[in-house]
Amino acid sequence: MLVLPSNLSRKAAGEENTIEDFYQREVKRVDYFQGRFTIRDEESRKKKTDVDTEDTEQTKEVIVLRF
Repeated sequence: MLVLPSNLSRKAAGEENTIEDFYQREVKRVDYFQGRFTIRDEESRKKKTDVDTEDTEQTKEVIVLRF
């Protein structure tokens, strides 16, 4: 048989509020990082598109110079 200490078998004063606040902070944190991930992903795609566009333009210039 296991004996639990009284501090583990009863709620501490304000425990529910503390846990709810903790949970809300974590939800905000997850939302923030999901938003940051989306922004970084868009920046990465834009940068890749810009680089691809530059490569295409440089290739066109080389082709024109060769003829």
